[in-house]
Amino acid sequence: MPTLIAVNTIWQGPSGSTVGYGGSLIRFHHQWFCNVRQRVPGEPSRTAGSGQEMVLTSPDGDEWRPVLTNAEQTFRGHDTFARLAVTPDNHLMMLGTIGHADPEKMQSAVSFSSDGHTWNEPTIIGDPGFPFWRINWNMSEGAAYAFAQKIEPGSGTRWRDDKIRLYRSDNGVDFKIVMDETAFTASTPATPDYVAHTFETAICFNPDNTCIALMRRQRGSDACGWKDAPPDIASRENREDWRNKSRNQWSEGHTGLLGISAPPYTEWRWAEVQRLAQPNLIRLPDGRIVAGGRAFEPKRVPLWEVDRNKMSMNELITLPSAGFVGYPGFALHDGKLWVVYHSAHETGIYKESNLYLARVEM
Repeated sequence: MPTLIAVNTIWQGPSGSTVGYGGSLIRFHHQWFCNVRQRVPGEPSRTAGSGQEMVLTSPDGDEWRPVLTNAEQTFRGHDTFARLAVTPDNHLMMLGTIGHADPEKMQSAVSFSSDGHTWNEPTIIGDPGFPFWRINWNMSEGAAYAFAQKIEPGSGTRWRDDKIRLYRSDNGVDFKIVMDETAFTASTPATPDYVAHTFETAICFNPDNTCIALMRRQRGSDACGWKDAPPDIASRENREDWRNKSRNQWSEGHTGLLGISAPPYTEWRWAEVQRLAQPNLIRLPDGRIVAGGRAFEPKRVPLWEVDRNKMSMNELITLPSAGFVGYPGFALHDGKLWVVYHSAHETGIYKESNLYLARVEM
């Protein structure tokens, strides 16, 4: 079984702020890099300019500081939820979202750096209205892949019929559709009429180029979702007695989706797994696939092992976490799994989270 070796706080925001929305941990030029978004207190979380996107760096994983360059200006003024990756030609790549306030204009952009300190101006990628969640490189193929989500209001309610596409690029800038929304919908398990909210996707690749994908799927947000759900689901009684009275029907829409596909990734096999959010995946040197994300009942950050034969996930260990948690970023170094994530287990206040780095012996 995995063993937690150490966990340390690596970034704290001012009192009342939310630190999180990270999801990337990169070893680059013998330095550590991770991204974190610090939300401005009192501002709506999805208002452009409501948060400060930062890139943090460390020589050893113990002492962290912001990169003192133009990195934070790269996507300033937008609700970016940035992600970092390393390209085949050994550049750092930052993925962000521009125009978050308008779903029709929302679009992804990328910026590149040769040293992690100086970044070029963002380049718009993909299609309007289909922002990417994360870009993953298949190094053996030299190509980048990303799932994208278009959010559209449902008829007469705030329920959303989401459309999912898979994109591919040879250079990280010019992306073409591999699988469109029609093919995606046809391949995935059906959801109830009031549940059509699929997004937040992690992917990784095996040596044979088989692709594994893990997706979050759920209703709308807690703030509006319960209000617009059917009465028997949205009742106060069901909200307060979640496990016993609403699990069978309601949790059907909360299941994650685990998928597997062979090149060219146009045909997928999907299975429902446990409820999760902000998923991430990493392949260990011994071939195991490890997943992480936000789990529920209670909210926490576990690590799961993915069983590709049974198309299921088994929880291995739970990292110290509570309250507002999630967005794990993975890296392998010195034979250990390094995990960066945010949590409020030390502040004791749900939305006042810090950024943590855990080292796990797998």
